[in-house]
Amino acid sequence: MKIRLGTRGSRLALVQATMVAKALAEHGCETEIVVIDSAGDIDTFTPLWRVNGVGIFTAALDTALLEGRIDVAVHSMKDVPTSLPDGLHVAAVLPRASTYDVVVARSADVLMTLAEARYVVATSSRRRQAQWQRRYPHHHLVPLRGNVPTRLQRVADGEVDAIVLARAGLDRLGLRPDVAADLPWMISAPAQGAICVVTTSANADISAVLTHLNHEQTLTEVTIERKILAALDGGCSTAVGVRAFSSAMSIRVECIVLDPNGTHSADAHVVGSHADSVVADVVSRIVANGGRDYVEAWRHAE
Repeated sequence: MKIRLGTRGSRLALVQATMVAKALAEHGCETEIVVIDSAGDIDTFTPLWRVNGVGIFTAALDTALLEGRIDVAVHSMKDVPTSLPDGLHVAAVLPRASTYDVVVARSADVLMTLAEARYVVATSSRRRQAQWQRRYPHHHLVPLRGNVPTRLQRVADGEVDAIVLARAGLDRLGLRPDVAADLPWMISAPAQGAICVVTTSANADISAVLTHLNHEQTLTEVTIERKILAALDGGCSTAVGVRAFSSAMSIRVECIVLDPNGTHSADAHVVGSHADSVVADVVSRIVANGGRDYVEAWRHAE
């Protein structure tokens, strides 16, 4: 069976598509990688939260799937909307990489003096912005778009003092600089660090093959995170962080929703044994603490 893998054309996207191709090869499948540019790849300047609509990185691949130009689409799962177009479904989720965010600085001195000095820090994620501003209110935050090498170059060129981005992308590309630090205090985006494979619901043969790639623990965790995001009506225009940790015995979830100023937040830390009850408990606590109001406030923030 030959499977056409649709992917964006960035270096990271191609690395991730190659990971899927190698996994499929282990199950006797021949693959062809098909590059399709997304709206997010064409417009690399506008902050993501300013872009109208959802699926800025996925819609073009969704269309290619539905039109039969590709058989599957490979995505960073944090980019995938919680509701897919009719006729499509997530057929597999690969083992998750690190969920951490990372700060990359122009010098070791910057990393050592984040708490005292005034720095210019770049990120376009509202979730990262709000959490960073809360911890370092004396820093000036500026937008950051482009692929991973482009972002790293902005630090190397001294345009900014530091940037904040996902560790998973750096690790997969082998581009983590020496002057970088994990941010375990920053709650990650839902499904951060996970790669998913989407196909059409009608393609039973390919769906059956893709089940061999599925990593159950990762699937459990990202499903919980995405259900919470959907229940809160969150997205890239809001500051919602969710991380689930699952084992054979229990599920633990930490969630934060911040207001546009980064000064107030609704927080929830829940441990339970059943996914649906944990999701409901987290959402209930967040809503009770004003989280839904914060989500709505972001929609009117500049």
